[in-house]
Amino acid sequence: MGKYHLHVQQSWWAMSGLGVNGKEWSTEERFEKIAEAGSGCHSIA
Repeated sequence: MGKYHLHVQQSWWAMSGLGVNGKEWSTEERFEKIAEAGSGCHSIA
């Protein structure tokens, strides 16, 4: 079986300034939000 690669494409700057009640999400929270949202685009290279 060949090697598979996961390519994650998200503009990190697009995630800045996002949060709740005036508190910006931490790096961990940003990753959680991205993972929760899922993705409609997948690529196996």
